Amino acid sequence: MLTRSYYSATAPDFLRASPTAVLGELVAHHTFAVDQNQRNAWQAEILHLQEVANALTDSFFFLEFAIPRMGKRADAVIISDGYVLVIEYKVGADNYQKHAIDQVLDYALDLKNFHEGSHSPTIVPILVATKAPALPVEVQSWADGVIRPILANRETLLPAIQILRATSKSEPVDAERGPHRLTNLRRQSLRQLKHSTADMMCGKSRAAKLGPIVLLAAGTLKAKRWQLA
Repeated sequence: MLTRSYYSATAPDFLRASPTAVLGELVAHHTFAVDQNQRNAWQAEILHLQEVANALTDSFFFLEFAIPRMGKRADAVIISDGYVLVIEYKVGADNYQKHAIDQVLDYALDLKNFHEGSHSPTIVPILVATKAPALPVEVQSWADGVIRPILANRETLLPAIQILRATSKSEPVDAERGPHRLTNLRRQSLRQLKHSTADMMCGKSRAAKLGPIVLLAAGTLKAKRWQLA
């Protein structure tokens, strides 16, 4: 059976875990050989996310969360204050590349349209290019309940999440929803998404796609049920 995430924990439990132990969990669940570059990236992500967890103590963290329809994994998913935050890291990157923006947006749209537990809450794709310049945070929601991708670096991720939580309110995460399936309403929404575009940074268009750590703010039981929805 597919392991939905390599590691999951409440913020307090995540903080109590040693980075080495968390890294060990990721390596143990990975089905392929883990090279040094991947180890270094995971180590950087774990340390950074523990800093985030220290401020978002009511949140739940999933690392290497599976996006089954795509056969890929989001670096992180955080459930926080009713939001589903889908986070893609580019460790060492000094710019926000379009393909990376598209990647995290794909993951967010895939969850919104194909993961029933994510139909109601607002999905927030966040690209973290750790060495990129800081950009203003603009919280803009599309009609389908997906936020326009937020671009952050190592220092601005937490402030961006805090701005998000302060400026708009998401529907509570419904962790009781049933199996992974596409409803008629979502089929219609997906058709609309496939034929729509929106302005992206520097005049580029948003390709409507369906598409790696996600952070969720809910009780432990509800968060774990959410991932199975």
